[in-house]
Amino acid sequence: MAQSVLIRKRGTIKAKLAHFEKFLNSVQPQDLDRQTIIHMQERCTKFETLFDSFDEIQSEIECESDKPEACYAEREDFETKFYLQLSRAKCLLESRSNLSNNIPHNNDDHNDDTKSQQSESDTQSISEQSVYTQGQATHVIQSQNDGFKLPDVDLPKFMANMSLGWSFGKPSSP
Repeated sequence: MAQSVLIRKRGTIKAKLAHFEKFLNSVQPQDLDRQTIIHMQERCTKFETLFDSFDEIQSEIECESDKPEACYAEREDFETKFYLQLSRAKCLLESRSNLSNNIPHNNDDHNDDTKSQQSESDTQSISEQSVYTQGQATHVIQSQNDGFKLPDVDLPKFMANMSLGWSFGKPSSP
């Protein structure tokens, strides 16, 4: 394919990136309702496929280019912007999913069945905590599914008394 055509296709993809950024800038975290969250999730799914298209086109441009260093800079710039916008979108969605019980529903026709289904899904939800150990932050996800338990596994006993010997065999010497 001619390089000018590839550059135009790359420009179209970069315009989609700018359009997604403009959309994210218009979204205010406190204004996220259920419909906006679903809309945003769908846009994120579509947006994630954009990178594969860019990568394919950019690789062709780099192969045909006499100066690939300039092309590499173009790739780096796009990747930086792409991952920044994707992480912004996911952070917005995650911040609202933690507060999912406070999301107003646009449908006022909720009945008791819907409320009981919602409470069942709340008991099976995933809670997230941050655990700080030895100066490092670790993200822990705990499942609250009480209806499922793994079977007990009996582990072999180890005797640590040196006068009795090693119960699992002698240690190998170096």
